[in-house]
Amino acid sequence: MGERKLSYQDLKHFLDNVLTLEEIDLSGYNFIDPVYWAILTAENLRRNQLKIKPPEVSSPAYGFFKRMFQEGRTQNTIPIRIIDSRRDIDGFVAQIIDLMDIDNYDWEDLEFFKYIIGELANNALDHGQSEAVVCAQKFPNIDEVEISIVDIGLGFRHTISRRYDVSSAEEAIKLAIQKGVSGAQDYVYGHQRNAGMGLYVISRIVRDAGGEMTIVSDECIYKYPADFLYPGDRVDYLDNEWKGSIVLLRFNLPEFEDKVLSYGFYHYMNMIIGEESEDIF
Repeated sequence: MGERKLSYQDLKHFLDNVLTLEEIDLSGYNFIDPVYWAILTAENLRRNQLKIKPPEVSSPAYGFFKRMFQEGRTQNTIPIRIIDSRRDIDGFVAQIIDLMDIDNYDWEDLEFFKYIIGELANNALDHGQSEAVVCAQKFPNIDEVEISIVDIGLGFRHTISRRYDVSSAEEAIKLAIQKGVSGAQDYVYGHQRNAGMGLYVISRIVRDAGGEMTIVSDECIYKYPADFLYPGDRVDYLDNEWKGSIVLLRFNLPEFEDKVLSYGFYHYMNMIIGEESEDIF
């Protein structure tokens, strides 16, 4: 097998054709995106004793694989973490700030990340009733940051159907990103007055920062915005359903600082939440 790369664009192939194998063979890859280590960690929580053949020791992917499972943060990487409490969320947020190396950041910058990570982790802890597996990677050569949050909980369709009549994961995900829509029963993190705003606000942050949000749940892979060939959102379908949710955020760091952080957390939130309702699709 020749050396290959497993990038985040290959999610469908990985979930349908690699994750289904009795032994997952990663020995032929020289690069494996961090999201796959988060997925494999979550899948191991589900299956227990998951069989994985790691990258070859001589491959560049092997050193990265080792870094993804160590205790401390390494340069440009936050290794795999398990979140099951607010303390875990705060610790991950502190590492995100450190990873991004934001000059002269203030408490409002910190609030942005508490909001983003808190809302996504809460989807797993509260809505999905599952621990969250998280990691992050900075790509300094292209000034991009990637954050992955994976769980093996109830999934979007089950959660949103608590309050709304939905027939598919696609319908549930699209509804969940609308302003004021929530399937929550309780509030573990954040404020009840902002219930139903989390994924909507995050989608706006990603859009403003020139980034991309990918959500996987049950049979659906949802991307917003897609790319210049696919304005708006894009939906693909899995043969091998993911029971739970995968949320992958990628955004341009300079644009994030210029078009999001520069406003200040409360000013930005007031702008987004105070806008007239709109359908972003």
